Amino acid sequence: MLVVALALTVLAGCSQPPVPRDQFYRLGANLPEQAFGNPPVSGTLLVNRLRADGLISQRPILFATREQPNRIEQHNYHYWFESPPLMLRDALIDYLRTVKAATDVVSDQDRRDAGCELGGILRRIEHVTTGGEPSVTVIEIEFVLRRNANDAILLHRTYRAEQAAIDLTMVATVNAFDQALSALFQRLVSEMAAVPTDCPLRRR
Repeated sequence: MLVVALALTVLAGCSQPPVPRDQFYRLGANLPEQAFGNPPVSGTLLVNRLRADGLISQRPILFATREQPNRIEQHNYHYWFESPPLMLRDALIDYLRTVKAATDVVSDQDRRDAGCELGGILRRIEHVTTGGEPSVTVIEIEFVLRRNANDAILLHRTYRAEQAAIDLTMVATVNAFDQALSALFQRLVSEMAAVPTDCPLRRR
């Protein structure tokens, strides 16, 4: 009987489904095909890493439900490949360089002097699910554009973008995040271009 019990235990262990593998996702925004002929920001623009607190700063992808929108949960096995503040900073730099939003766009890691700085706070990056329907992704960022020479605030606004996924898969959800991010960046750049500005280096 002991042998039979052991055999059943081994078989039961073998019948367990495999543990899912961790999956990692990147956000890069869909880069535009057109660029400004004359950069609306004249000078060097430094892009800072976004600030974020709590769960938003961590790599597990966040979600909520329409039934309980104030309860935020983390996915198991689904992660951003970098922390969102760092990932979105790099995506923004790529976007600004592609559209030629400034004469030169640099990262805060480059340790270069810049006439203007762009930074912000990541308020939301999550998707909202409801039973049996594709989720809706939500990204919300508060941006501040500052001229260093006189500490003038050139732009201070919160942008929010939403995009529905085409199906229930996480791949479709991440693609929806990318589309929402592109729309958000496009609005930011449009408002930066509406008031062209000089960004001279601060006199020492």
